[in-house]
Amino acid sequence: MIENQVIDYIQQGVEKGLIKLSDDDKRIEYLEQKKSRLFTNPEEQVQIDE
Repeated sequence: MIENQVIDYIQQGVEKGLIKLSDDDKRIEYLEQKKSRLFTNPEEQVQIDE
């Protein structure tokens, strides 16, 4: 269930132009903050869920 919520949050963020994922889905870029982080890091996935 939580995994589906994370996917929904990511999809919403992409649709709103707030984030984008790298082609290999290993990095997530926060466009407003101009920061890129390793999405395979479990801590990053927790931060998205908050």
